[in-house]
Amino acid sequence: MATALPCSILRTLTIMISSPPTIPPANGYTVKWRVVGTTTWNVVSNLYGSTLQIPAVPACYNIEGTVQADCAGGGSSNPTTFAVTGNVSSCESFTLESVGVYTYTPCGATSGIPINVTTPPQTICAIVGTVVSGRGLTWSSTNTQCI
Repeated sequence: MATALPCSILRTLTIMISSPPTIPPANGYTVKWRVVGTTTWNVVSNLYGSTLQIPAVPACYNIEGTVQADCAGGGSSNPTTFAVTGNVSSCESFTLESVGVYTYTPCGATSGIPINVTTPPQTICAIVGTVVSGRGLTWSSTNTQCI
């Protein structure tokens, strides 16, 4: 099974309430979000206003979620769904530490390429979130930007 590098670039997700109610919800809004394809929801409650901001959302992945008004006393609105496309063009240096075949997307490219490492360590410059290795292979990121 292949393992994708965790996304190290975070962003603030901003959700605009296009038609806020005349009377705001007593306990604000609750936003539930997750990376598409995962099962764990992140829940942020007690958000107020027509612009809701969720910090520290991974920028590399597609995000899905819901927004729901918490009206107190157990009442809440129907959830409204949203989706955000991941988009990161940042590149970092990665050290491929094991012998084996890795796949990564070089900076400036749009698709992944394989690289066979026969004498590790080998350093590559790749788009964040695209380094993939087979079982047992290891890599690390220096979190250093590269071109």
